[in-house]
Amino acid sequence: MTKKPLTYISLFSSAGIGCYGFKKNGFECIATNEILAKRLKIQRFNSKCKFDSGYISGDITKREVKQQLLDELELWKETYKILSPDVLIATPPCQGMSVANHKKNNEKSRNSLVVESIKLTNQIRPKYFVFENVRAFLNTICTDIDGIDKPIKEAISVNLGGDYNILSKIVNFKNYGSNSSRTRSLVIGVRKDIKHCSPYDIFPEKSKPKTLRQLIGDLQPLTKMGEISKDIFHAYREFDQRMLPWIETLEEGQSAFENKDSSRIPHRIVNGEIIYNKSKNGDKYARWYWDKEGPCVHTRNDILSSQNTVHPSDNRVFSIRELMRMLSIPESFEWSNIKTEKLNQLSDSEKKAFLKKEELNIRHCLGEAVPTGVFKSIAKNIKRAINEECLTSADLETTKEEFKLNETQSIIDFVEANIKNYELYNVLLITEYAYSEMQDTLKQLTTKDVVYSVINELPELKKKKKIRILEPSVNIGSFIPMLFNKYEEKDEVVLDIYDNNEESMQIFKALLSLIKIPDNSKIHIVNLEEIHMDLTKTYDIILDRKPSLKVTKADVLLKSY
Repeated sequence: MTKKPLTYISLFSSAGIGCYGFKKNGFECIATNEILAKRLKIQRFNSKCKFDSGYISGDITKREVKQQLLDELELWKETYKILSPDVLIATPPCQGMSVANHKKNNEKSRNSLVVESIKLTNQIRPKYFVFENVRAFLNTICTDIDGIDKPIKEAISVNLGGDYNILSKIVNFKNYGSNSSRTRSLVIGVRKDIKHCSPYDIFPEKSKPKTLRQLIGDLQPLTKMGEISKDIFHAYREFDQRMLPWIETLEEGQSAFENKDSSRIPHRIVNGEIIYNKSKNGDKYARWYWDKEGPCVHTRNDILSSQNTVHPSDNRVFSIRELMRMLSIPESFEWSNIKTEKLNQLSDSEKKAFLKKEELNIRHCLGEAVPTGVFKSIAKNIKRAINEECLTSADLETTKEEFKLNETQSIIDFVEANIKNYELYNVLLITEYAYSEMQDTLKQLTTKDVVYSVINELPELKKKKKIRILEPSVNIGSFIPMLFNKYEEKDEVVLDIYDNNEESMQIFKALLSLIKIPDNSKIHIVNLEEIHMDLTKTYDIILDRKPSLKVTKADVLLKSY
C-alpha cells in the first residue's frame, strides 16, 4: 500500500517563503493562492505544487477562485485517496493592523479576509491549521460570518473552537527559528479527533537567534555604490548620493536624526529653504548593530528612510542575501526561473538589468514573509505528530498483560525500565490504563485532547510574574507537562502536588523522572498536614480533577484557599 503524502494548502501565500519550510520537510502543496501574479511566479520557480493547476492567482473571496482551490483538493482526494489535507496555512494581508502602516483608515473589509480563512478551514477541515499575522491581529475587529463585528480571536474561537483545540500566542519570531526581531501573532489549531496531539506539540521550537556578526560577517563588504559581489543577491543597492553624508558617520544604533552637524540631518531644499524630514518611529536612516540579531524586515527594506535598514559598517541598506539569512531562508530558495548559479555567471551589465527588473519585487516579498525557519519548525512538529505511533485500547491492554501491570510495584518497574522505549505521552497512557483497572475505576484515559481542553481554560494571569498552583488530586500527573507549557513565560511557577491515594503518589514519583521540569518551575510534593498547617499560603490556581465522588478531608480544606 502506497504511503499517503503529507499535504497542505496555503492562502495569501505571497512568494511562498514561509511555506518553503513545509517543502523542506517533505510536504506536498495541494494548492496555493496569491492575488499578485508577480509573487505567485516565485512559487513556481521553487516547484511548490506538483500540478500546475495548484497555483491559483486571484481574489479568494471570488466564487470562481475559491472553486479552483476546492477542485484542486478534489483532484488530490481522488488521486491520492486522502480524506482531508494535513495542514491549512493562512497569512492574510495585515495593512489595517500593522503599526508600520500610518494610513489605516477603514480596513475592516480587508481584515475580514481572515473570515475567508475561517470559512475555508470550516469547509475543508484540515487536521491542523496555522494562522499568522501582525501583533495586533487577535484583537483587531473583523466582520464575522454572522455579519457581526468582533475581535478576530473571538471569530476564530466561535467558528472553529467546536472542532479544534486552538492556541493563540504573541511571540517574537527571533526566538522560534528566525534571526530577525519580528513580533507576530501565531494561531495553531489541532482537530479534536487527533487525541494524541495538542497545539503545544505543534508550536515552533525555541531557538537562539544568531547575531549579525555570526550571520552575515562572512559576506564581502560592499563599499562602492552599485557594486555586485560574486553572489548576485549580495549587492550594494544604489541611492541618491546626497543622502550619503546623512549616514556615513553614524555609529551602530544611531539615527541620522541624531547627527550633531545639521547638514547631515535628513532634509530637502524647497525654494532655497532647508526643510528637515520628520522621524515618526525614531528608527529611520538608522544603522543596525553587529552584535544583535537582525532588525525587523519591513516591506520597504530597499530605502534608507525605512526602519533600521542601514548595514552596521557599510553605507548602504542590507542586501537581499543578508535579508534572506535574517529570515532563515535557505540559499536553495530561487527568485527566478534562471537558477542562482546561472545568474551568477552573467556579466555585470546583465546582472544590473536583472536586479533593476526584479529587486523591488524580491525585497517586498521578503518584507511580507514568514521566516522559513519558523514554518519549518512547525512542519517538522506536524510531521512528527502524523508519524507518531498512537496506542489503541487494544495496544494498552496488550502492554498491560505483557508486562503484568496489575500492581503498583510492577507499574513503577515498567516506568523505570521503559524510559527510553516510549514517548512520555504513551507511558502516561499505559500507566493510567493499568492503574485505573487495578483500582477498578472507569478507564477514562486522559488524552492530550482532554488535558488541553482543561489547561486552555485556565487564566493567563498576565499581571503576575510569579504564580503558585495546587493540584490536590494529581493522580499520575497527566496534566503537569501542559501546565508547564501554559506558563512557560512566567518568571517562576511553583506547583504543589498532593493526592490522597498513596499508590498513585508512588507511581507519580516514578513518572516524575520522565517529566522535563523547565528552569522557571519547581514541583513540591506536599502532604495533607502541610496544607492544613500553612493556611497563610495562597494559590493562584487550584487544579482539582475530582477523580471520584467520595468527599475527602482534602475537599473540605480546599475551601480555605
